[in-house]
Amino acid sequence: MNKDMNIKKYMEDSEFFIIWAYLNGKRILGKNNLCFYDLAGIEKNKSLVAVFLHYKLEELGVKNIQGLEFDNEIYDRFSTTEHQKMLETMQEYNLVDINKSFYLILENKFNLTDIVRVSRQFPNMIDYFSFDSGLKEKTKKIIEIYIKKYIKDFIEDKLSIEDKNYWLFEKQKKATVNALSARQEKYGDDFIIEYPTQKYSGAVIKNEEYLFIHTLSALENLEYLCIEKIWIDQYTERDKEKFYKVKLHLNKKFSEAQRNQNISKLDQTEVRKSKLFFNEKSKQLCNSNGKKSQIIKLGPLRLLKCFLKKKETLKCKKDEIIRTMGGQDQYSGARRQLLSLINEVADIDSIHSKDNKKIVEYYQLRAL
Repeated sequence: MNKDMNIKKYMEDSEFFIIWAYLNGKRILGKNNLCFYDLAGIEKNKSLVAVFLHYKLEELGVKNIQGLEFDNEIYDRFSTTEHQKMLETMQEYNLVDINKSFYLILENKFNLTDIVRVSRQFPNMIDYFSFDSGLKEKTKKIIEIYIKKYIKDFIEDKLSIEDKNYWLFEKQKKATVNALSARQEKYGDDFIIEYPTQKYSGAVIKNEEYLFIHTLSALENLEYLCIEKIWIDQYTERDKEKFYKVKLHLNKKFSEAQRNQNISKLDQTEVRKSKLFFNEKSKQLCNSNGKKSQIIKLGPLRLLKCFLKKKETLKCKKDEIIRTMGGQDQYSGARRQLLSLINEVADIDSIHSKDNKKIVEYYQLRAL
């Protein structure tokens, strides 16, 4: 591979998925052996996967797909009728080159060019190939360098465009982080997302302006999250519409970025200019607006800072803080987030109650 190779343009999301999944197949697809349809994503025809992968690997200086072989046993069992039709087609239209590649495949003496040539004419032939998900170290390094540079250029908006750039990374990142945060509140740091579905796509940029796999890969590269598994699903067997299902783990860096984003939003509002006070009776943070007092909903970190605006320490029960911040449900992700945050900014003082012989946890909240 040319080390000075410049990456010139955006790939389609499905194209990026092909080369990205080929590199990470064992980790994210959970298989020792892959087929071309495993790399097809939700948009690409499986026969075009072989074409794209062939030319992309050739561009990178990788000659072969590791462990690639044709399964004659399965082919003989399931394609008797189709085999005869292919032979008749090649004879009728005098497809000499395709006929030559076809027999090289049956003898397992083929190369990628033979697969591309045959699959363009007979797409179903692609179903009978398989290859290793674990790559040789040299091949792995070549593809890793390529993808790392491509994603770096994607994050920095350095990929070329013909007209207006609809794929600015900050736009993609903001939409994705907001969508993932909504799920984090319900399920914590580990959950499964689907795309495109009505539930998920409604929370992000419209499809033609959104590179889902690009953005997830970029966020993983930035250590916001870890992609544990990805697979393709569809609603029914008859339904041709497919979607990604992705099992994710959100890292600490994701929560930190989200808190900073929330604080940044808050700083741009009138709330910052208002007089904030903590109502000791109602245990709520309020905004004094003329003669009226309105309850203010803030991010946990900002709320703790407001608690401490006038006092260096404030002693109160853990559950009171959590209720005030909206984390009442003991199983919610919001509650777990708040507990983690309180532990970061508080001194825990366990006080023994002689009357009921229970340990009551109090938090001495330090001024930030």
